[in-house]
Amino acid sequence: MALFLRSVNSGGHTVKMVELKKYLEKIPDVSDVSTVLQAGNACFKTKPESIPGLERLITSKLEENLGWEARAFIRTPVQVSKISSRSTGS
Repeated sequence: MALFLRSVNSGGHTVKMVELKKYLEKIPDVSDVSTVLQAGNACFKTKPESIPGLERLITSKLEENLGWEARAFIRTPVQVSKISSRSTGS
Protein backbone atom coordinates (compact mmCIF):
# COMPACT_ATOMS: atom_id res chain seq x y z
CA MET A 1 0.00 0.00 0.00
CA ALA A 2 1.04 3.58 -0.45
CA LEU A 3 0.67 6.10 2.35
CA PHE A 4 0.41 9.80 1.64
CA LEU A 5 0.43 12.29 4.49
CA ARG A 6 -1.07 15.72 4.13
CA SER A 7 0.91 18.71 5.44
CA VAL A 8 4.13 16.84 6.20
CA ASN A 9 7.48 18.53 5.63
CA SER A 10 5.77 21.69 4.47
CA GLY A 11 4.50 24.74 6.28
CA GLY A 12 6.82 24.17 9.22
CA HIS A 13 5.54 20.66 9.98
CA THR A 14 8.51 18.38 9.66
CA VAL A 15 9.17 14.76 10.49
CA LYS A 16 12.26 12.75 9.73
CA MET A 17 11.53 9.71 7.62
CA VAL A 18 13.31 7.44 10.10
CA GLU A 19 10.86 8.65 12.77
CA LEU A 20 7.88 8.17 10.47
CA LYS A 21 8.99 4.61 9.78
CA LYS A 22 9.36 3.95 13.51
CA TYR A 23 5.84 5.26 14.23
CA LEU A 24 4.30 3.20 11.42
CA GLU A 25 6.06 0.00 12.47
CA LYS A 26 4.30 0.17 15.85
CA ILE A 27 0.82 0.14 14.28
CA PRO A 28 -1.00 -3.22 14.15
CA ASP A 29 -1.60 -4.72 10.68
CA VAL A 30 1.30 -2.69 9.18
CA SER A 31 4.46 -4.47 8.05
CA ASP A 32 7.46 -4.04 5.73
CA VAL A 33 7.47 -0.25 6.05
CA SER A 34 9.68 1.86 3.81
CA THR A 35 9.62 5.63 3.42
CA VAL A 36 9.76 7.48 0.13
CA LEU A 37 11.67 10.72 -0.29
CA GLN A 38 11.29 13.41 2.38
CA ALA A 39 7.67 14.18 1.55
CA GLY A 40 5.98 12.05 4.20
CA ASN A 41 5.19 9.19 1.85
CA ALA A 42 5.61 5.55 2.77
CA CYS A 43 4.89 2.07 1.49
CA PHE A 44 3.87 -0.89 3.61
CA LYS A 45 1.96 -4.15 3.57
CA THR A 46 -1.49 -4.60 5.07
CA LYS A 47 -4.79 -6.28 4.33
CA PRO A 48 -7.07 -4.24 2.03
CA GLU A 49 -9.95 -4.55 4.50
CA SER A 50 -7.79 -2.77 7.11
CA ILE A 51 -7.38 0.43 5.08
CA PRO A 52 -10.32 2.54 6.39
CA GLY A 53 -9.44 1.92 10.03
CA LEU A 54 -5.73 2.35 9.38
CA GLU A 55 -6.18 5.80 7.85
CA ARG A 56 -7.88 6.97 11.04
CA LEU A 57 -5.43 5.15 13.32
CA ILE A 58 -2.32 6.45 11.54
CA THR A 59 -3.68 10.01 11.55
CA SER A 60 -4.42 9.73 15.28
CA LYS A 61 -1.09 8.12 16.24
CA LEU A 62 0.95 10.62 14.25
CA GLU A 63 -0.90 13.53 15.81
CA GLU A 64 -0.25 12.00 19.22
CA ASN A 65 3.49 11.66 18.47
CA LEU A 66 4.06 14.82 16.42
CA GLY A 67 1.73 17.26 18.15
CA TRP A 68 -0.03 18.26 14.91
CA GLU A 69 -2.39 16.58 12.45
CA ALA A 70 -0.87 14.77 9.49
CA ARG A 71 -3.91 13.30 7.74
CA ALA A 72 -3.23 9.86 6.29
CA PHE A 73 -4.43 8.68 2.89
CA ILE A 74 -3.77 5.05 1.93
CA ARG A 75 -3.98 3.92 -1.68
CA THR A 76 -3.61 0.48 -3.20
CA PRO A 77 -0.97 -0.20 -5.88
CA VAL A 78 -3.74 -0.23 -8.52
CA GLN A 79 -4.99 3.18 -7.38
CA VAL A 80 -1.47 4.63 -7.43
CA SER A 81 -0.94 3.25 -10.92
CA LYS A 82 -4.16 4.87 -12.15
CA ILE A 83 -3.19 8.20 -10.59
CA SER A 84 0.27 7.98 -12.12
CA SER A 85 -1.02 7.17 -15.59
CA ARG A 86 -3.40 10.13 -15.49
CA SER A 87 -0.68 12.55 -14.47
CA THR A 88 1.69 11.44 -17.23
CA GLY A 89 -0.96 11.34 -19.92
CA SER A 90 -0.43 7.62 -20.54
